[in-house]
Amino acid sequence: MATQEDNLETPDLESPKEEKFLTVDEELLHYARHGMDSKLSDLIQRCQQDGLPLNLNCKGENKSNRSWSPLHLAAYFGHVTTVILLLKNGAEVNIMNKEGDTPLHKAAYTGRLNNFILIIACCMYFNSD
Repeated sequence: MATQEDNLETPDLESPKEEKFLTVDEELLHYARHGMDSKLSDLIQRCQQDGLPLNLNCKGENKSNRSWSPLHLAAYFGHVTTVILLLKNGAEVNIMNKEGDTPLHKAAYTGRLNNFILIIACCMYFNSD
């Protein structure tokens, strides 16, 4: 007699597919948008170790991120640790998109208070001469 447990299928435990990117900029923007801090950190470290250029202030060219920098994306989507990682590695805090918005504007617009405060603090630090 078959039990209910005998009829259960084993879930497919295959690991998710790795994303394929055409450029390092696309990879950087993707990781920032989705708050993928460990992958972002690995990318930064890999580029530094291999002497490869990495533009933390690159701007997206796709419909979903056109003219937005990684910092705009991280601030907009509320990824505090991603914002910290980008700023710590030299992302420009006052970078503007084509509408003239900075990451601070994006954090404020979406009500990301932690990112808003963090970016304000960075602006004050970098502009205090």
